[in-house]
Amino acid sequence: MTPLETLLLEQEAPVAVLKRIPVHLNTELKTKFSEDELIEYNKKGAIDSHPHLPYWKDVENQLHRERAVFAVIDSSLCWVDRSYDRKINWSNLILWVEKKNGFSNIDAQTIDVVYDRKANRFYIVIGQHRVDMSLLCIGNNALIAARILLLDENLSEAEQIQIESDRHHTEANNITSQKPHEKLLSGFTSGDKESLTYCKFITAHGIGVIGQDHLHPNIKFEKICKAPWAVRRAIDLGDKGKSKNECSFALELIRDYMDCREIDGRLIQSVTQYLFYFEKRLTAVAKVMGVTYKEFVRNFFKNAFDQDDKDGMLIMTSELLKDLGEFRGEMTVIPVARLVKITNLYVRRRKVDLTKIDGRKKSEKGNRWLSAEEDLFQNYLKACNVGQILRQIPVNIINAI
Repeated sequence: MTPLETLLLEQEAPVAVLKRIPVHLNTELKTKFSEDELIEYNKKGAIDSHPHLPYWKDVENQLHRERAVFAVIDSSLCWVDRSYDRKINWSNLILWVEKKNGFSNIDAQTIDVVYDRKANRFYIVIGQHRVDMSLLCIGNNALIAARILLLDENLSEAEQIQIESDRHHTEANNITSQKPHEKLLSGFTSGDKESLTYCKFITAHGIGVIGQDHLHPNIKFEKICKAPWAVRRAIDLGDKGKSKNECSFALELIRDYMDCREIDGRLIQSVTQYLFYFEKRLTAVAKVMGVTYKEFVRNFFKNAFDQDDKDGMLIMTSELLKDLGEFRGEMTVIPVARLVKITNLYVRRRKVDLTKIDGRKKSEKGNRWLSAEEDLFQNYLKACNVGQILRQIPVNIINAI
């Protein structure tokens, strides 16, 4: 895929809408715990004193858009913007509170906030878990040390979000490990180049990205990619960016013919590998059948996976990906072997003259479109670093009648 083709594809991606999703932490906390539970947790209190800093009201006139002011703020005035920040990990929060048997100001250090003067609220950029711990252990009167910047009201809401999420993305990931889709969300909203590239690549194919539904409120995606980071691996097969065309085609095939609502990362990589490593053989059989490469592959996927195809095989995505946990190593070779086996069956049912593909004799290669013993498949296993002992598993899948 040329740079121009990539640019044209990215232009097809829907425009993301950056709009705040404000959540009041104290209110959210009270929906997670009963009144009796909150009373018990509030008894724990603080196990040490907060830093010697002024109360924020006493320095409110010093708050500035570009120069931070350090002060203690009311935890009850803290909000989080879920358009870029993640949800609370309640189990970890409770474990930490139980471990410390209270709230530690020393461990909490200083959180990072933006003060919205009009709404009288602090948007937490970094530190929402620490604020929740203070509220849980101390209650409505909890105070917490903060680095405060004033919200720039001259900027649009989208620009405000982008600035905050940039700070969140670059700093929060150095403090607390985030799940991949959480990191991707903050990266996307902050304008991180790599995050934008892969998210736009996916949505340009009419597929949503996990955790980013709110960025496209007017679009209902039929399928959601729950492992967008797998696209990067799929695009870089063999060499960086070398398999971008195949990954793009794989997303189309999954979108159009496979029954899954959520797209697994292993599925993206498997279909991309199948197209990338066996393109020449697929092109050869397509030529014999009098169709183009893409026409053959589309016809095959429709017949194999489309649940509405009356004459199809009606294979489900879950069948293609089953039992992968039992295979150590590059587990994608298992669904790829299954795709090869299904292709062999598809070609055989159409009575294709395989001797016209590569000049083979009828008795060679077991009358299969692709034999497991061929160098083509063995080289694929080698490229995936599958050892000699484990190679027999995918080989047996293809050779099974």
